[in-house]
Amino acid sequence: MEIGNIHVKKLKYLLLIAIILNFINFLIYNSFFIFTFKFARDYNFSYDLLTALTYYPTKDFLRLTLMLISFFGLISLMIFKLKSKHKLNFYILAIMEFSLAFIAMDSINFASNMIVIVVFMDLMLNIDDDLNWLNLIVIFVFVYLLSSFTIISKLIKINSIYDLLSFYSAKLNSLYLFYHNLEISISFVIFISFIIYWVLNKLYRFKEVKELNRDLQEANQQLKDYANVKEKMGETRERNRLAREIHDTLGHTLTGIASSLEACNATFEINPNYTKEKLPMLASLARDGLKDVRRSVNRLRPDALEGNSIKDAINKMLNEYRAINHIQIDFLCNFDLNIDSEDIENTIYRFVQECTTNAIRHGLADKIVISIANEANNLLLICEDNGRGSSTIVTGFGLTHMQERVDLLKGVLTYYSTDSGFVVIMKIPLREGLW
Repeated sequence: MEIGNIHVKKLKYLLLIAIILNFINFLIYNSFFIFTFKFARDYNFSYDLLTALTYYPTKDFLRLTLMLISFFGLISLMIFKLKSKHKLNFYILAIMEFSLAFIAMDSINFASNMIVIVVFMDLMLNIDDDLNWLNLIVIFVFVYLLSSFTIISKLIKINSIYDLLSFYSAKLNSLYLFYHNLEISISFVIFISFIIYWVLNKLYRFKEVKELNRDLQEANQQLKDYANVKEKMGETRERNRLAREIHDTLGHTLTGIASSLEACNATFEINPNYTKEKLPMLASLARDGLKDVRRSVNRLRPDALEGNSIKDAINKMLNEYRAINHIQIDFLCNFDLNIDSEDIENTIYRFVQECTTNAIRHGLADKIVISIANEANNLLLICEDNGRGSSTIVTGFGLTHMQERVDLLKGVLTYYSTDSGFVVIMKIPLREGLW
């Protein structure tokens, strides 16, 4: 249990004790007045009593009724305020509670004003700002002083309890003084205890708010750190993306141009006409590569995919490879490859491009088979070549970035070397609605 909750419970317990003690105190004073007037009538002291009184009192039981109504009205207001879901106006509460307290004190001729302290304690539990706190102190001091018999008796006609005590023995007068001082002492002990716990509760709340502010500042700092890390991660991803795109565009384009230039160099003297026919094709390939580089920087799709289906773009790319490198490339896809996802289309295109380039450049293959199939809502791509393969596979830049692309799509990339060449398999899950 939190310390603050313990303090609040103690405050409520002290308030409850003060209410009970004041109720008992009011019953005792009312009983004293009723008994005194009855005693005077029974023993023919009525004339002496009337001459001693400042004014003739109202009916005894009427005064008791007013006391009970005002006291239970005050308690009902406190309970209603405690259970109410809506916050009541502080000043209206103060006026209502102090007014009921005045009615209750009037029923006992203001012989005790300790109920003012009870009202003050109750209102303290509802203070929510410094202005109300200062106003409450001013109101409390004013009401407490006004409700004392010395001051109130100068404003209205009221009988003093000491006028009634004059009909009793000195021993009874001493007993009353003892009870009256004990009542005041207990009330102030309860009041001081209440103030101490109230201050402790406020200090705890202040500490709690301070800790919450510190935690909030730490959380804000963590969010800033996280934002910085995320920004750096974004920058890293962007660098990797640009590196992949440049590798997939400029790298493959330069590979094709280099291979064709070597062929032109070999045929320049033997067959100049063949060489001249290849040069425009190389110029076109270079321009397409430059466009792809620009589009990669601008984070656009490959040029071949602009305005074309993925299947047509792959066929166009493979035709260029066939024309430049004079190799056999078979593309097998017996269904409409209509995918509503640019990321997947880009990955498929780059997969075919990377595998074909690697087969030509590293595997020295002259036959490549690329097949695409739909298997249990998964897109399966297989690239096989008859190149020289490799006993030890070294993951280069191209395969690394191909793996990154596949990972982003929650797919699987596998590759291995065989006696007859090299095989690369990519499996991409297709979400519902992409076909």
